[in-house]
Formats: sequence, structure tokens, C-alpha cells
Amino acid sequence: MSFRLHAPRRTIVECVFRDGAVQRLVVTPKERERDVVRPQ
Repeated sequence: MSFRLHAPRRTIVECVFRDGAVQRLVVTPKERERDVVRPQ
């Protein structure tokens, strides 16, 4: 499964979730990465 989320302040979160785990997570712009809580 994959998705693209358009968040406030022109933020885009793209994720690929497979086999119960996040395979890829990209946050644009990079400055907003710290605001995204990643699963453990």
C-alpha cells in the first residue's frame, strides 16, 4: 500500500507500507521531517 498526504504548510508525506512496516517515507520539504512521527 502506498499513499501521498498533502498536509498544512505545503507539506507532502509519501509512504510505502508493506509487510507490516514502513518501507519508504519521504517528507517534502525536508525541514518538515522533524514534525512527522514515525512508527517504531
